[in-house]
Amino acid sequence: MTLANAVEVADGSRGLATLLAADAADGAKRIAKVLREAAVSLDESPDATSLKQALADIERAAPAAAGPAVPKPAAAAGDPPAAGGVPAAANDPFNTGN
Repeated sequence: MTLANAVEVADGSRGLATLLAADAADGAKRIAKVLREAAVSLDESPDATSLKQALADIERAAPAAAGPAVPKPAAAAGDPPAAGGVPAAANDPFNTGN
């Protein structure tokens, strides 16, 4: 319930959703509603079935509310991969040469 209230309180007067643009706020409000419903359901029936259902509901709501995925930037042709296969430039966001 705490996470749902952080996103948006039940009456819609406070929460992170109030700071977002219209489309993002609508998505955040949907997620807050699903989180709130999951919390109530788990509180009423704290068993494995309720937990699995709550997780499924949250997973279904999250991608729809998040909007389109932002593609990762392509690595420059000359950047050799660093540890973990990530190009060195991606590991140096402030261009310090580290």
